[in-house]
Amino acid sequence: NSPGAFEGVGMLFAQPEAQLIMPTVAEDIDLSLRRAAAVEGSTLSGEQRRERIRELLRERGLEHLENQSVFTLSGGEKQLVALTSVLAARPQILLLDEPTTLLDLRNRARLLKHLESLDQMLVLSTHDLDLAASCDEAVIIHDGRLLAQGDAAQLVQQYRTWCAEGFPNEGADIEDAGDSTDTAGGAHGR
Repeated sequence: NSPGAFEGVGMLFAQPEAQLIMPTVAEDIDLSLRRAAAVEGSTLSGEQRRERIRELLRERGLEHLENQSVFTLSGGEKQLVALTSVLAARPQILLLDEPTTLLDLRNRARLLKHLESLDQMLVLSTHDLDLAASCDEAVIIHDGRLLAQGDAAQLVQQYRTWCAEGFPNEGADIEDAGDSTDTAGGAHGR
């Protein structure tokens, strides 16, 4: 168990189904707790893990889902359970890939409330410009190139302008103008 590049890093996928792999909510969180204990070289008894699972679920208002199948959860519940599983491993940094993409407004608000309460550094990739603007810092990537880095609110405004009026050097290389992808990303430093 040598320290690796991703030790202390947790990831929340855009599609939580890709990371909810155990049959029930409690079993999925338990898997993260057991993995974290193994990495730390510690052990938790089954009862200690069950109590920690209940505590983590209570913190997010999800205690009623403890024994529910992960396959029957709503999209918002899946995203919050996936976040809970990731946090069970106590990462120092959270990487979030499009965390609000599949959520309705209510669950988006719930997720953002939980993210705001975290002590971890958050690094995210998003097309949710309101979320990006709330970050401390942002980067804009267009056609695979870094275009800008700096204050998130200012860069989101610049991004909106570029979307309306054209990106720097756009059209200069007609052959590469086909399938462009833009990403606004951000980081909350705590």
